Amino acid sequence: MSQGFVRSTQTRDMEIIGGEYFDDLASRSFFQDLEIDWYGSVSCKMHDLMHDFANFVANNECSIVESVDTKFDYSKTRHLAFEIMESNDSFIPPPILNAKNLRTFFVWVYPNPRPNLDIKLLHHLTCLRTLDLSCVAIETLPNEVGSLIHLRYLDLSETKLVELPESVCNLRNLQTLKLTSCKNLSRLPEGLRKLVNLRHLELLYTDALECLPKGIEELRCLQTLSMFVMSEEGCQLRELSNLNSLCGSLTITNIRGGGSKESINLKSKEHLCCLGLEFVEYEGKRDDDGSAIELFEPHPNLEELVVWYYGGSKFPNWMEFQSSSIMLRRLQITECRNLEILPPWANLESLQCLSLRGLDSMRHQQQ
Repeated sequence: MSQGFVRSTQTRDMEIIGGEYFDDLASRSFFQDLEIDWYGSVSCKMHDLMHDFANFVANNECSIVESVDTKFDYSKTRHLAFEIMESNDSFIPPPILNAKNLRTFFVWVYPNPRPNLDIKLLHHLTCLRTLDLSCVAIETLPNEVGSLIHLRYLDLSETKLVELPESVCNLRNLQTLKLTSCKNLSRLPEGLRKLVNLRHLELLYTDALECLPKGIEELRCLQTLSMFVMSEEGCQLRELSNLNSLCGSLTITNIRGGGSKESINLKSKEHLCCLGLEFVEYEGKRDDDGSAIELFEPHPNLEELVVWYYGGSKFPNWMEFQSSSIMLRRLQITECRNLEILPPWANLESLQCLSLRGLDSMRHQQQ
């Protein structure tokens, strides 16, 4: 999708069309050892003969180069995977700048992660559409990254970034921004709302994130928002109400009883399959958590619900799941230590996994 080979139509999203292309190739044995996990993530490999044939056809347009290879000619390369093999390799060699038409650049490091990598020269690769720096131990992203105006896919997962430069918001064509497991990342650029073509913002396990910037509601193309941090100073909960294209997994963290009472209209988000609700963890009964959780009633299509650290003594009525159309397959209730009673879940005919942990008050009541 980042290369423009798959495009949306008036009635169908590019993700749906791309998925059909993939399924068609898989059915023709283009891929091997195909595995799909619970959350729909796919892993596979290409058949050896198909791989060799693709390499032959691509010639030098697609290349995997080790950092120790100083004689490689980059001039005709469009898609490049750059392998850093030595512990003292901490820079991208200047000859890569000869790849004026480079569209894809992956940096692979062995073992992960490597010391801080000097990526200052990357802004010269102005035709880049896909940039993957995941698992590279960079601590800062140069402001010049904002000059990569054709960039559609940027993966910075598992880096040591503390913040992103505001210049990232110049990447108006960006469709995917991956920040998974950026443990030190505390803030996102204030101008994030300018990324009007952004479709996927992945933030799982970005635990230091204090808030999301205001204006998320302007990202009307957004389909993936894996984490939303509730806060008083940043993006407010109401901004989720109009993002009805959200799908996949959404975890809402830092939920406080007595906080926002604004509806986020989760019931309208029919494509959301996994919802996580993480309350602020502290001691004592918190009955006002009951009014807070009322806001998060999901669509019946939801397949997985996880609740952490809820402080109320009982769950709201919507968690009885009385509708016959409920699709819930996994339900996890964790560390809700004041919970005294569970709702009747007789209607959850599709339920495959039920996990109950840390429900201390229920245990005491039974005794």
